[in-house]
Amino acid sequence: MEEIAVFVDRDRHCGFHTRRFAAWAGMPSGRIDGLALQEALPPRGAEALRTRLLDAMDGRVGRAELSLPRHTGVEQRVVVDFLPQRDASGQVCGTLLLIKEPRSWADGAPEPTDRAAADETEQADSQLMIADGSGNSVYLKSLTEELSGWGNPRERIREAIQNDGFNLYAQDIVALGPDAPFRTMHELLIRMRDEEQNMVPPGTFLPIAERFNMMSDIDRFVVKKAIAACAAAGPAADAAAALVLCINLARASIEDPSFPKFVARALEQGGIGGQALCFEIADSDAIACLPDAVRFASELRPLGCRFTLDGFGRAGIGFEHVKQLPLDFLKIDGSIILQILRVPEALAKVRAIQRVSKVIGLRTIAEMVESDDSLARLRTVGVDYVQGFGIAQPRPFPA
Repeated sequence: MEEIAVFVDRDRHCGFHTRRFAAWAGMPSGRIDGLALQEALPPRGAEALRTRLLDAMDGRVGRAELSLPRHTGVEQRVVVDFLPQRDASGQVCGTLLLIKEPRSWADGAPEPTDRAAADETEQADSQLMIADGSGNSVYLKSLTEELSGWGNPRERIREAIQNDGFNLYAQDIVALGPDAPFRTMHELLIRMRDEEQNMVPPGTFLPIAERFNMMSDIDRFVVKKAIAACAAAGPAADAAAALVLCINLARASIEDPSFPKFVARALEQGGIGGQALCFEIADSDAIACLPDAVRFASELRPLGCRFTLDGFGRAGIGFEHVKQLPLDFLKIDGSIILQILRVPEALAKVRAIQRVSKVIGLRTIAEMVESDDSLARLRTVGVDYVQGFGIAQPRPFPA
């Protein structure tokens, strides 16, 4: 069997992939982009990969010999490499899965005779594919450009920004308690259209945009679209039903002194208040550029804009930087939420985060909630909001 590859983002959605992966999954390539991994593979296959994917999302390179079922249900013994992929800021943005036959089966080469030799082989392989000097993956770069077929990827993204070549999707963030200020908020997700009007998932074009310092341009595009949608929706019947759109910010936007001024002008031109926007700042970015994050939030706070610290707990639980930011919400990282039913320490982390957040006046959001059992457990902990495929699928926005 020839090697197959697929990129899986932090939400475990499939991104760019080889045609061999599409053949393995038994579906057209266009259907796989943006599809949840558990929908692209038979359940047994997705579950076999799940634990090791969590390790990879924490930045650990892995290799495992597994029995994975094809779409026909026939299982095949394979070796899977789990290669964390990093964005321009050095943060893990997803995992590249390389699936191949064990070397001893494929070409007769002997397997390493001891663990040290296996580690040496694994380390050598990973060094070829993980990071160049800028923190981006060399393999990710070549595979992205090969699969997209973009001779000039920077110009393609620029054209999409200028010519409305992106589509927005929204995923609901649903309140669990009656005292929440909003019954539902909506996180905006972005997809890019190719020449045939197929949706290109963010795992394909965002690494390119980061490489060419275009993330702030994309964020501005999303802000304009969000404000236009809020203006078109008009005022809500009551405050709890108000439209609140959550926008993920790149670190480049947080560090850009002109970005808050841009938001202020766009709100004024759209004739709406900042209460309609909730900006999500990654926890890792807040730590890395705390003065910029404080300045950014402080400038937009008087306009009514709200703020969420996203991915909290991924790199440890500490609240010193949290207390310096004018936040409204704390979003608990999905890698913790995914483990609450089987790892007691994960549930204990959620309880601790919830307890401290309540004391300092923040509402919590649990992301990547995928089952009724997880939802029930989070209710007992007292989490304020939930989000994930077990709550609501992303849908085109505006509908």
